[in-house]
Amino acid sequence: MEARRGKKFTGEERMFLLELVDLQKSILLCRKSDQVSNKQKTDAWKKIEHDFNSRFPDNPRKATSLKLLYDNLKRKTRQTVAETNRSLYVKHLKTVAKKDKREINKTGGGSYKPQLTDAEGRVLAMLGDSVKPLENPYDSAADYFSKYCYTGVSP
Repeated sequence: MEARRGKKFTGEERMFLLELVDLQKSILLCRKSDQVSNKQKTDAWKKIEHDFNSRFPDNPRKATSLKLLYDNLKRKTRQTVAETNRSLYVKHLKTVAKKDKREINKTGGGSYKPQLTDAEGRVLAMLGDSVKPLENPYDSAADYFSKYCYTGVSP
């Protein structure tokens, strides 16, 4: 017998799930995957399931479906941020290309030095978001990259 598809999560249910996950984030977002950590994570999801179902008793959800929803929300958020970063990079590259064109057409005073070669621009377009540096608050260039990379957090 085929499993029946459950009802869609409402906006209120999604927000409540995120509140519950936020309370347990020290356990759930831990990157350890040993036996003790996995047991703690399983127990945390069971607690979230219990709290969630006590708030919404009309439509009980299992821990697996709650975890799946949370994973889908994380994936969708990452996709949105990646797409935003991509569009910011494209916008920045167009600005650089305009400056290069302006420099080429200027007369007098020295030689022209392009900011990016055609090959470098093409490689950058292929690499996309993988060239975005990891965030490091101790990095002196962090201010530069924060101007051209969307992180979802306001400075």
